[in-house]
Amino acid sequence: MILGLVDNLTGKVYESGKESLKVIKRNAHQLLHLVNQMLDLARLDSSNLHLKLVRGDVIRYIRYLLESFHSYAANKNITIDFQAEAPSLEMDFDPDRFQQVISNLLSNAIKFTPSGGEIKVRVREANKNKVRRLQLYIRDTGIGIPEAKIPFIFDRFYQADDSSTRTNEGAGIGLALTRELVQLMGGEITVSSKAGKGTRFAIHLPVTREAEKTEAIPLPDSSDVLFTPEAESRLPPHDSPEKESALSILLIEDNPDVLRYLSGCLTPAYRIETAGNGEQGITKAIQQIPDLIISDIMMPVRDGFEVCDTLKKDERTSHIPIILLTAKADQASKLTGLAKGADAYLPKPFSKAELLIRIQNLLKNRERLRQFLLAGESLHLYPEKSLVQVNAEKTALKFIHKVRSVVESHISNPQFSVAMLAELIHYSEPQLNRKVKGIIDMTPGKYIRSVRLALAQRLLRGSDLSITDIAFECGFLDPEYFSKVFKQETELTPTEYRNLNG
Repeated sequence: MILGLVDNLTGKVYESGKESLKVIKRNAHQLLHLVNQMLDLARLDSSNLHLKLVRGDVIRYIRYLLESFHSYAANKNITIDFQAEAPSLEMDFDPDRFQQVISNLLSNAIKFTPSGGEIKVRVREANKNKVRRLQLYIRDTGIGIPEAKIPFIFDRFYQADDSSTRTNEGAGIGLALTRELVQLMGGEITVSSKAGKGTRFAIHLPVTREAEKTEAIPLPDSSDVLFTPEAESRLPPHDSPEKESALSILLIEDNPDVLRYLSGCLTPAYRIETAGNGEQGITKAIQQIPDLIISDIMMPVRDGFEVCDTLKKDERTSHIPIILLTAKADQASKLTGLAKGADAYLPKPFSKAELLIRIQNLLKNRERLRQFLLAGESLHLYPEKSLVQVNAEKTALKFIHKVRSVVESHISNPQFSVAMLAELIHYSEPQLNRKVKGIIDMTPGKYIRSVRLALAQRLLRGSDLSITDIAFECGFLDPEYFSKVFKQETELTPTEYRNLNG
């Protein structure tokens, strides 16, 4: 029903909706494939899965199946090399079940082989103890399987890489089904592998010629052969923001379809940046200092827990709210995420409305912190009350105190600039600008001026210095300009302010 309705809608939606239909169709095919595999396992358990044998050229059929994978492999810069000792081999086989075996093994080989790798497929006929056997070998130059895990890879739901940083998703069904199908065909499958060197699967099947001969074996549709979602999916491009003033959100997610959906949910209101794994996300967060981060947990290289822990411990990014959005919905994972400093934890599948409300609430909390810091820190009107005005984040306070201390130590220097401030606290200017603006919604230049004016207020209230001397003491070379910006800040001239507060 889902796939049928998608096909009906394809020609009836505007261009903007066609990409969404592609995502629906791709994921529906993936779901259908997974459900079919589970049903096949159930039929095998109950001895209700039977072969439908035909007699035909198995070499030609294998060659056709491999052709369906060439473009997928080429997209990952992987070559597939096929060689058969004989140009053809007539034997009995079930095309659908044979397709499942080849597709599962070849999909795994491509998924676990890095760019520039190679997959070799070899086919030959051999006689062993006067029994004719088809021997099929699929060898890759991928990441390999640790020796201790090889005995378990054909177990149902087993995953050789069960870490939260694994590169490829999976349910642990494909290899279990492959072995049971090979056994149903009267054959055997073995594996040999070395971690970091690659893996070889060997399949031996009996060659018989008892079924009815079929001149034209029906060939499967290529979309049925290649079910892997990565075949069509890429990280979505993100449009340049219409307004630089819009708040920015960094999305860290390795699933391109989820990334595309999140971008579509948020793009109208926020500027979006994306990262495809935890390492990229950390780098982008430090470089760009976004207003908020949404991160998956299970990702390649570094997982979401590491992302959260690293960014919360880094002074440059410690103030940024982080939402962990993940399929790891168990209580232990949630507690781990919150312990790492996550500001919110949402399980997949998530509600778009709930996500938007969470984002708005976190940004409102950030705004309250800004107002607190502006009122209590920039003008120093009531410094003895500043730490108890609100429940502010200690790291943000510590950073603003650090910046203020540096500014105050150079406050009488009229040449003191944002560039000098950035150098003294070991930030780049763009990082400093985004960090200060992210915490108090004020540029570093304006903050320096506000600290100068805060000192001017204290001197006007508690000293007999002339207004000109106060201007010089606070780093203003031109007393007239000092009077102008002071009035802009307080709506009073320096003289009026002294008369009211002296």
